[in-house]
Amino acid sequence: LGRFWIYGSHITEAPPAGLWPLMIDAATAFGSGEHPTTAGCLLAIEELHKLGPKTNILDMGTGSGILAVAAARAWGTQEGGTRITAIDIDPESIRVTRNHATANNVLHHMELAAGDGFATELALAHQPYDLILANILAGPLTEMAPAGAAQLASGGHVVLAGLLETQAEMVLAAWQAQGLKLVSKWQRGEWTILLLQKEQAA
Repeated sequence: LGRFWIYGSHITEAPPAGLWPLMIDAATAFGSGEHPTTAGCLLAIEELHKLGPKTNILDMGTGSGILAVAAARAWGTQEGGTRITAIDIDPESIRVTRNHATANNVLHHMELAAGDGFATELALAHQPYDLILANILAGPLTEMAPAGAAQLASGGHVVLAGLLETQAEMVLAAWQAQGLKLVSKWQRGEWTILLLQKEQAA
């Protein structure tokens, strides 16, 4: 999928040269790379990587941790490294994410916590973020817009997914109301992925 090579632990051959490997097993948390929303987010990460470094990233609703691991692949080797905060309301997701981060040798880039979205203590402690990844659902994404935008750094980006095309305008309007602008919009089947940017402070 783009520069990412997603495989299960049963695969023993070396990853193809030049690709970013992601070892993700089908597990008890959402995110194996096969769903259009996850795939769209991975391609958005690849596009964002072309724009330059990201040093403080939040994966909100991390699920299996696939996007957090992908962010570590994309930016973890840059000078000074990067920190990825992974949050999910389900403690099982945090357990699975920790396992995947360990298997991919990127746990040292991550801090993880189960909690209530952007109100989670760890999420608050590490703000502001230069990138927020949020592959959740349209309703929560709309409700989270004020809190999410508040934790985004000036000039920072947010990737929003988990929404149907019919729900895209609702979600987009909620985040635009917080001063964000639409940068890109991708369609994968009936699903939409949005990339927005917070206005630079004057």
